[in-house]
Amino acid sequence: MISRIFRTTIYLCFFGVPLIAYNQKKPNNFILGSYPAATPGTSYNIAGFGNDYATGTTYSLNYGRINATTTGLNRVVKLFNVEGESYTFTKAVAGAKPFGSVIVKRSTADVKVTALFETGSRTGTTVNLAPDYTGSMEDLINSYVINRGTDNVFINTGGSTTNNIERFDLILTDPVDVSRYNPNTSGFLLMERNGNDIFKVSAITGLTGTTVTALNTPVTVGVANWGSTAYNFESVVMQQRVTGTTTDANLKPSQNIPQQNISGVFVTLAQVGLTSGTLYGVSFFGGDVALTNAQLLNIANYPTTTSETPNAYGIDFMAGGGFFTRAVLIQGTVWNDANNNAIRGAGENGIANDLWANLVSPSGVVISSLKVNANGTYTTYVASNSVVTGDYKVILTNSEKYEGVALSAADNPLNGYSYTGVNVGGVANTSNQTGIINLGQIYRPLYDDIADVSGIDFGIRNPALPITLGTLDATLSGNRLSVNWTTFTEKSNRSFDIEASSDGNQFTKIGSVNSKAQNGDSDEGLHYEFVMDLEAGSLALVWGSIVLACSALFIKRKNKLACSLLVTGFATIVSGISCTKQDTIVDGKDARIFIRLKQINKDGSFEYSKTIQAVKR
Repeated sequence: MISRIFRTTIYLCFFGVPLIAYNQKKPNNFILGSYPAATPGTSYNIAGFGNDYATGTTYSLNYGRINATTTGLNRVVKLFNVEGESYTFTKAVAGAKPFGSVIVKRSTADVKVTALFETGSRTGTTVNLAPDYTGSMEDLINSYVINRGTDNVFINTGGSTTNNIERFDLILTDPVDVSRYNPNTSGFLLMERNGNDIFKVSAITGLTGTTVTALNTPVTVGVANWGSTAYNFESVVMQQRVTGTTTDANLKPSQNIPQQNISGVFVTLAQVGLTSGTLYGVSFFGGDVALTNAQLLNIANYPTTTSETPNAYGIDFMAGGGFFTRAVLIQGTVWNDANNNAIRGAGENGIANDLWANLVSPSGVVISSLKVNANGTYTTYVASNSVVTGDYKVILTNSEKYEGVALSAADNPLNGYSYTGVNVGGVANTSNQTGIINLGQIYRPLYDDIADVSGIDFGIRNPALPITLGTLDATLSGNRLSVNWTTFTEKSNRSFDIEASSDGNQFTKIGSVNSKAQNGDSDEGLHYEFVMDLEAGSLALVWGSIVLACSALFIKRKNKLACSLLVTGFATIVSGISCTKQDTIVDGKDARIFIRLKQINKDGSFEYSKTIQAVKR
């Protein structure tokens, strides 16, 4: 269900220029992922840039490394929420880019790179950096990776990290027909280190080649608009003078920055003033820019005296994130199906078992891959504007599968577990023990308000009982039911419940037998018998009275011949063995009676045996 998103528009006038200030969307509940850095990564030796890294000292830089023996990683955003809605469109794929191109507009011809990379480790003059190397401002921004980015991109003067950049133009690969999307739930995710800078963003509504020809009225993003990802890391600021009076051969280490948080802000189409027309991308620039829409097109009009001050206009841009639409969530649970019937019963808890849930597209490639939570729940997703015709599947695996990887089969569960069946929307299917659920077509309307899908559940079970069960059989002779079984070994076994059913699905306890093993442990073969006499011989009159007394309670129930509490004493006497009688649902005249054992451990945990049908003699 789509939540209604409210916004407040305040029209301000700054130096005579109309400026729209919106209550931007603060993202939260970020789910982050990663993919491994390239091996071998980029490495080189170079002198320091100054500050924390001396210009007279040579440093060994290793990208894509945590340390000398551990490969680094590239972190990405997989999912985030805004006002109750979930969003996705990031790609955990090496080399994937959210935009067709990123154009850097500078006030002078000189080119400088000011970058930051997550620190892997530092030992002496060796610096290991976790993410892959990239060496241009354009590539640092045109990336889904959030543990590297830019530093102080709009600062012109007064700081240790300065630049001559005045505007970034983020051009989409394909123009967006705004009328096809909900303008209140579609937009751009913009990321920053520390979330403490102010900037402005404007929609690109006119484009010729890579030249912006029309911009909408800018929107100001303030400090209060940033939402934290809850991910913090130490970083190294790198600088390189590419052209100019002094040049550098590559990025040079400059500063060590202590742990800072990565934050994001979500700017919707409605907030940048678009409810129709064509969107080519977005431009963003310093918060001190006060120009008309026409003046914004000419970089010569931009201020070149922006200084570095706290909570001001620097912005350490991490990743463009791209154009996001509401995510369609596919949710379910993996549970310990102890009764082996693909129906989650009382006491059958969710279980992760180190499984990953993967949403696979109609073309057979992974769209999203997330680890099953400790309580067995999972969420996968697809961007609503990416839904295509064909059958989608959820496939369970024992490890993460990266986006774009072909996947057609599930992994066998770890730790001795196996699939018992699936339950889709409350409908059990024990014949599907593949670890795959075919969702079919996810409806794609013109607007992006596709409903989420839930109740996509998988049953798993560890068939290795704490006992080694030998034979198990049941016979029905007249009204006399006899259940016999043997065990080869027992460990911490407390007792057996005997359960009966008329349909093989709904079982009721009809008695219990304590373990014969001393202290519940035995390495010798043991034999058990449970006998239930439905006729009750000389107690027929009393039995009839019980039936009459109970008939009012059970008049609407089929295959019920006894009341649970009153029958207990009589059945115990007739059976002649040490057992405790509980509810019964068996009928001596019924030709189909199914039996199973519930083996109960000393700690209260339990497992079920296979189900058998009593043989009538």
